[in-house]
Amino acid sequence: TDCFIHNMYGPSEASCTVWTAPFTRSWTGGNVPAGQPQPHVQVWLMRKCISNSGSGVQWQCVKAGEEGQIFLGGVMSSGYLGKPEVTASKFVHVPGVHGRLYDTGDLGKIVAGCLQVLGRVDRQLNISGVRIEPGEVEAALRQVVGEAVVLAAGQPEQLVAACVAKKDGPQEAATCLDDCAKRLPEYMIPKTILWFDCIPCLPNGKVDHTKLHSEVETRLLQLFGDGGFAMADSMGVLRHMSKETIHWQRATWICYVFWSLGVVLDHWLQCSPHDQGCAVVSYLVRPWVELILQSVGNVQDVCGFVILGALQDASNSDGVALGLRELAVWGVNLATVFWIPVVDMLTPWQPGYPALAASNIHRWYLWMYLVARLALWLFSRARLRPAVQVFLVLTAAYVCPASGFLDCCQSENALRVFEPVAFVLFPSYCQTGAENLAASALHKIKVKGCSCAVTGKTELVYVALYIAAFHLAPILKKRLQQQGMPLAATTLTSSLLLVMRYHVPSLKTMYGSLFSLATLFAVWYLANWSSKIPSSMLLTTMCISQLTVSQYFYALDTLEKGSLSLQSPIELFVSCCQPLLFLLAALQIVPLGGKEQMGWFMKAMQMGGSAALGTYIFHFYFTPSAQTLIQNGCRVLNASFGRFAGMWQIAWTLSLVIFFIFGVGPVCQAVLILPIQMIAKLGSVCHFCKG
Repeated sequence: TDCFIHNMYGPSEASCTVWTAPFTRSWTGGNVPAGQPQPHVQVWLMRKCISNSGSGVQWQCVKAGEEGQIFLGGVMSSGYLGKPEVTASKFVHVPGVHGRLYDTGDLGKIVAGCLQVLGRVDRQLNISGVRIEPGEVEAALRQVVGEAVVLAAGQPEQLVAACVAKKDGPQEAATCLDDCAKRLPEYMIPKTILWFDCIPCLPNGKVDHTKLHSEVETRLLQLFGDGGFAMADSMGVLRHMSKETIHWQRATWICYVFWSLGVVLDHWLQCSPHDQGCAVVSYLVRPWVELILQSVGNVQDVCGFVILGALQDASNSDGVALGLRELAVWGVNLATVFWIPVVDMLTPWQPGYPALAASNIHRWYLWMYLVARLALWLFSRARLRPAVQVFLVLTAAYVCPASGFLDCCQSENALRVFEPVAFVLFPSYCQTGAENLAASALHKIKVKGCSCAVTGKTELVYVALYIAAFHLAPILKKRLQQQGMPLAATTLTSSLLLVMRYHVPSLKTMYGSLFSLATLFAVWYLANWSSKIPSSMLLTTMCISQLTVSQYFYALDTLEKGSLSLQSPIELFVSCCQPLLFLLAALQIVPLGGKEQMGWFMKAMQMGGSAALGTYIFHFYFTPSAQTLIQNGCRVLNASFGRFAGMWQIAWTLSLVIFFIFGVGPVCQAVLILPIQMIAKLGSVCHFCKG
């Protein structure tokens, strides 16, 4: 009982802090506090920020309880002998603080009045957009192993632990991972554990991270090298993908093909929320044929693109950062404006189309994606919690004017002078001749002409959906891999609730909406995640849901009409569940393995799925020609088969869309990705030069 533990923290350049505790005292987390500073020592916790004057980056003290970089003041050395540059970088002057401070390069926070050292700042890892402090993971691993060093390695990057087993301890990865699961959140559990006889060290006894990282990469290549291949992603950039990544990539191709089919069909048939029908064929086909075509092409396809795009971005090593990919998307977004007159000149059989006023609207998805990426980056810089990020975007959507934020084209003040620039930078929603239903639905147009706001209600809701899916990516991927009984059950339940709201007026009230949401959460909770559902049942559930909703509602009916109501959350929920069901079915359908196991079906899906961007951009330009072919074909089939023409009309309409996706889409994609590939090569050259 007279024994004490002393822990002294401090670099050679400065004095230290001391923590003392009786031997009987226990602590958790495997991280002993560094204690309180000695009388002649000052401890400051700071983070970098942009100065108010715009002069550059400066240090600012963090609030109580927050993490920050540890600086020490008071008695310290004068610097490094013969190294003035290093001295100037490590011994700094901070405004408002007397004297010099030493930058330890450690991350810490104050817990119960004591300094807690969390690890090195330069060792922080970013896995799938989530920052991880390796010291916390290593402390948990050391409960069952002798030594542990955690790092990011592999393609794509994943959390890997290099461990040295205890003399009598377990040397099984499963045992160590099970123990970590009891101490750490899911995103901090290593994906792979590699066993070493000893961890490579520098002459001073510290871990040689460079050599260790090289050895880990070599070991990973030996273990999983046969499952990784160089493949081009949807932007045409060549990447090395693991077997798991390839599995997701193939499922993505199938989803992109199916959702592209729905988007093209929706636009070519002019399906809208105003008449709950498809104007191009409504007078040529029977109601059940129109219902089937409308159920395939609907807003749930857009929700699928948003969610899957967020999942893919979150899988990158630094999914939050902005880079060449966003620059390439912005370039494509601007290029679409200049493609419109070119395609008009190359298609004389459809005179006057595409026109700028009618076709500039279709850029909204690319612009929404860029706004979502920018918002995510800004929120991460501000270190806001994911729930706060989504809440702020939804609040912006709620207070957003009906015509959108900063509408230069509809403004009656000084913003009007920027109308030509805004028309090029932002997607415009115009009324031309007959009212453009899509324009009036998304952005309310005060006077005849165009609306070219920076963003509107609809776009902001999709931005919120993207940010939520990005942060929930690890959970969604895990749930999708564990089958989908709750997903199927809640999809059918939400579809049924929408139909009941149509027939039961009391469910349209606030209490009715709360009852509907409570029912969905109850069904989700009671369903068993481990229940296995075959892909055929998943697809059947999705089809029943889409047909049921399309019979009474246009998906996201309230939002597409430019308003938010108590029904909007339920509509958004079912519009997200439907594409997730299809994604889950696709994950079951696609084969595992390398390129040699790709049959004709997967090769076709690769061709169509990889061309999704080209299909999306260019299908607008051929709308009049496609509508003429669809209408003429339906007339001929009506005359030939009479009352039995329905299935033939569906087949004819779908065949035209499929031909465009697999025949025209890849050509358009090749035109689009050529400059993107040039930008990627330029980035590689610049990276090589910097190295």
